[in-house]
Amino acid sequence: MRLKKVTVFAIEDDPGDIHLLRRCLEDIPGWEIEFLAFKEPVEGLAQLSRHTPDVILLDYFLGDTTGLEVIKAIQGSGYKCPVVILTGQGDEELAAELMRFGAADYLPKSRLSDRSLRRVISNAIAKYQLQEALEGHRRRLQEVNHELLRKNEEIQNFYHKLSYKLKSPVTSAGGYVSMVMEGSAGPITDTQRKYLKIAEDCCLMMRECINDLVDVTKLQMGKFIVSTSPVFVDRLVQQAVSSISSAAEKKGIRLKQAIESELPEVNIDEDRIKQVLLNLLSNALKFTPEGGEITVRAGQDSTAPEFILVSVTDTGRGIEPDKLPYIFDRLYQAANTDWMTHQGLGLGLYICREVVRLHGGDISVQSKLGKGSTFSFTLPKHVPQETLHTVVESKGAYEKDPRG
Repeated sequence: MRLKKVTVFAIEDDPGDIHLLRRCLEDIPGWEIEFLAFKEPVEGLAQLSRHTPDVILLDYFLGDTTGLEVIKAIQGSGYKCPVVILTGQGDEELAAELMRFGAADYLPKSRLSDRSLRRVISNAIAKYQLQEALEGHRRRLQEVNHELLRKNEEIQNFYHKLSYKLKSPVTSAGGYVSMVMEGSAGPITDTQRKYLKIAEDCCLMMRECINDLVDVTKLQMGKFIVSTSPVFVDRLVQQAVSSISSAAEKKGIRLKQAIESELPEVNIDEDRIKQVLLNLLSNALKFTPEGGEITVRAGQDSTAPEFILVSVTDTGRGIEPDKLPYIFDRLYQAANTDWMTHQGLGLGLYICREVVRLHGGDISVQSKLGKGSTFSFTLPKHVPQETLHTVVESKGAYEKDPRG
């Protein structure tokens, strides 16, 4: 049978105890012991640079030195190995206290035997190896996390530069297409107008994608601006519904509104909340078939009176239950099979969620496959300053979120 090699240091000033330790260690079956004993702690510490023990057996009382001082000296030396405290009668409580300072275990001298030493040494070594493995794993996780953060910052900077580089030429292209359609460059045929309209729509779609990319980049970099002012939500909802009424009519979709009267003013960013509403309405239009219905509701939140609840309900095809937990995730639609049919970067609902959260509210979805979906978001009647997660502009002054 192959013997297990174990190197043991003993820092013990009692020759009788050293003799007992040696004898007990030699009696452990299956172990090949290398035993080095030192009466003075300084001798044992000096040997750490020459030998790497598997375990140190340390007597607590060593003349003018205590086991705690030796443990601190071992830790300060930079050498790592498990330490087992050997205690006299009645010192167990003290030894347990030492374990909080780094000792792996303790063993009363009255219980010294080959079995007890085998158990305590095996446990100490196993515990040490586990701690080292966990520490190594933690370091690797920190390194990976640091690298991921660095790469994420690089990506965000790239998105930021790319979106601004693309925004101007796309806007200019769309503008020139519109000018040609209006006849600024001379008469055009119906066929040319048809092709130009396709080009104009593509420019508009690209501009919307770029704007989403700009918003997401600002959110990630903490530069998203929310400019708050008192706003009547009912008027805001009516404006948003009115802006899509023409598109709904062309598609044969009925638009309904259910808005409670006398809703109070709320302190919100009107443009950003309108952006949320238009995004939800636009999605409802995309996924609701001809002859369907979209209902927009706004009123007091019955479950939380301090909030106003706004919802958009459609009679579209609904969302698969397994996809609901991810519907507000960034870039979700890009991994969805609908991406080629319903153009976009999959950023709209993510931006909606972040905008609503910036206002201290929340957004959710309920859906039944084949029946339709309801997207709801809440807005607090009074927005606490601490809920603002990024740069906020209010009354002309810029304020930085106190939590950074």
